[in-house]
Amino acid sequence: MTAIPLSASLATSLQAMADFIGIVTGEQLHRPQNGKWTIAQELSHIYLADYGTSRLLSEAGRATWRPEARESRSFEAIKAGYLEQLARFPGANNPNTNPKPELENLSPAQWMERWQSMTTQLLAHVEAIPETDLDAYTVWKHPLLGPFTVREMIYFTDYHTQHHADILSRKAM
Repeated sequence: MTAIPLSASLATSLQAMADFIGIVTGEQLHRPQNGKWTIAQELSHIYLADYGTSRLLSEAGRATWRPEARESRSFEAIKAGYLEQLARFPGANNPNTNPKPELENLSPAQWMERWQSMTTQLLAHVEAIPETDLDAYTVWKHPLLGPFTVREMIYFTDYHTQHHADILSRKAM
């Protein structure tokens, strides 16, 4: 798979989240969710996660990349591994992407503005990565799945974003 299909699939997931943000109301953002994150908290989490990916994949982020010799896992392997680990450790989280109060208090319009800005940057960074670099570097160590190549980071961000868009759609009902 080349960077073009990677970015197209990622763009679809990012748009699914934008579509959700476009219909969520201010009242829905803070409605209790039976002890789970509110919609505002979930938006905060996915924004921080995707913003972090954007930073990792930026030109400046390349300074943290490390050479990698193994073959990248497939999208299906990343998705299956993530779901398996979530089932094994249901309370697992990454403190770096835990909801932040300053984000939780944004209005739907402010969320849309931030989401669209981050999405534009993330997709531009992905599209700028040469095909040869997608499997040649490790960019991050996921708390449940271990080190990610550039390609795996994009696969994970794609699936993780869609996963949370689906959760948010259910929470809004």
